Amino acid sequence: MPGWNPRPNRPSKAAIESQADRVESDLNEALYEIIGQLSEADFSADMYWRVQDFQKNVGVVPVSAETGEGVPDLLTVLMGLSQRYLKSEMEIDLAGPGAGTVLEVTETRGFGATVDAIVYDGTIRADDRVVIGGIDAPIVTEVRALLKPKPLAEIRADDEFDRIDSVVAADGVKIAAPDLDDAMAGAPIRVVRNRPIEEVIAEVERELAGIEVSTEEEGVTVKADTLGSLEALAGTLGEAEIPIMRAEVGDVAPRDIRIGETATDPKHRVVIAFNVDVLEDARRLADQEDVDLYEHDVIYRLVEAYEDHVAEVDQAQQQQVLENITRPARFEILDDHVFRQSDPAVVGVEVRGGLLRRNSRVARFEGDEPDRVGTLKSIQDEGEDVEEARTGERVAVSIDGPTVGRQIKEGDVLWTEIPEKHAKILEQELHEDISADEREVISMYLDRRRNRDPFWGK
Repeated sequence: MPGWNPRPNRPSKAAIESQADRVESDLNEALYEIIGQLSEADFSADMYWRVQDFQKNVGVVPVSAETGEGVPDLLTVLMGLSQRYLKSEMEIDLAGPGAGTVLEVTETRGFGATVDAIVYDGTIRADDRVVIGGIDAPIVTEVRALLKPKPLAEIRADDEFDRIDSVVAADGVKIAAPDLDDAMAGAPIRVVRNRPIEEVIAEVERELAGIEVSTEEEGVTVKADTLGSLEALAGTLGEAEIPIMRAEVGDVAPRDIRIGETATDPKHRVVIAFNVDVLEDARRLADQEDVDLYEHDVIYRLVEAYEDHVAEVDQAQQQQVLENITRPARFEILDDHVFRQSDPAVVGVEVRGGLLRRNSRVARFEGDEPDRVGTLKSIQDEGEDVEEARTGERVAVSIDGPTVGRQIKEGDVLWTEIPEKHAKILEQELHEDISADEREVISMYLDRRRNRDPFWGK
């Protein structure tokens, strides 16, 4: 906001009250506009410090993502509301089998693939059997070691971690165990202990299903760093009506490019990568197979990049259609500009409307029926060969087929002959993509044809 005097991470109420009167007034006006919009949606709302009953009113917490101002207020409100209204849900059983979430899957020297995890309930022991959410299926494995980073002063190059016997909620830990290569960031971790293994696997599968991303037969390929961010990204793409064919956690690998390559629509030959790395061989393959890669750590930036991609594809497709379709043109043979009578006839013309192109069939209307007189083979402008001529330009053209004085003569108005299918596309699909004078010419052409056949070109 113009004139705002920032101070990082201070409470929002104090931040607002410390501003100049004009700035405070402008901000309050913007905030109460939001409160008014909530009211229109039947939500009673006010600034959080004025709310007496959070069960009846929405508390608005002003926050700056740039300076962090207001974040202390937001955390305080969330903690207070959680302690008051979610007390039973927040209770934990420290002695029970551990439950946690994978934060990251990393390679650790001496242990191979390990998972950095947060334990939010119960206890995980160094000899526990655990079930961890994996890319294709839950992973059942045995804990080899629980590792905690040593204090900086004690770290040696070959010994960065202390082994511990157990970890209790709520705490973080690195878990070393076999077969963790396919573990997913954001996936659940459950200790088996005295429970049937099938029951624990089913619990992990249910949690994974709760954040499963729905996919379609045709769409983009999506990769994200965690299950949570994958779900958020998929939700945003869904709101933007962007279909997803494949969605997974992890870095972009060659197989992701191969999946993107199978899309039949060029708009979907895309891999959208949120906050992950792209392996070098995957990047090379994407260049080689013409699969577009969009990478960012902000979701809406990825959506913007994809929407720009779609616009480019649409424009390229429209341009290709325009290149391959017969464009409308109307032109007049000028008096005293016959340079050759036949084989081919070479005459000077003025384009009265539309876009005159080489290799177009040329017709002359006899009443409401076009009579084909030949094919326009070349166009010259001041002795130089050109591909096309536009409204108002005078050029020399060669027309293969007619003889001047017989099929055509000076003063005749000739037309580019439009196939019926092309006329329909020009009128119904490309009307806004051609110039105004082309629209006028195709309208005149259709009027003449429809005087004889009202359904021509429809």
